[in-house]
Amino acid sequence: MYYIVHYIHVLAAVTSLGVALIFPIMSRTAKTATEAKQTIELFQKLKYVPCGGSFILILTSAVLLMLEPKLLTQTWFVLSLLFYLLLQGYTAIRLPKILKQRELILEAHTDEELPVQYYDVLYKTRVQELVSQLLVLLLIFLLVFKPW
Repeated sequence: MYYIVHYIHVLAAVTSLGVALIFPIMSRTAKTATEAKQTIELFQKLKYVPCGGSFILILTSAVLLMLEPKLLTQTWFVLSLLFYLLLQGYTAIRLPKILKQRELILEAHTDEELPVQYYDVLYKTRVQELVSQLLVLLLIFLLVFKPW
């Protein structure tokens, strides 16, 4: 039972945190306005996938804690919870605002070349996106290796 719940938990983590890891990469690789619009449209269509993954994560976390309550005494688990909550704040609150900014810039733009304002937003959000990606990688490290 534990292994099945754990497997579902890992799959839910990938779906809920994948956005924080992949979005910055995809948005920076767009070379034209059309590509940037398609990237934003894709993430708008997929915006409920992380929500569903997060819901499943909460359920499986509760089950795992019931099966193994000593997890709350382990540093790697507590840090994982903290990093996860930070990432959820980013993907649920900050990421939609970034998407909206980029979308508005592209709606007002008619050329195929990406506008300077789009690059300005990319530049302003790069640190937040890098931190979110590092948190995802740290979270994966903690969950795989359980170092403490």
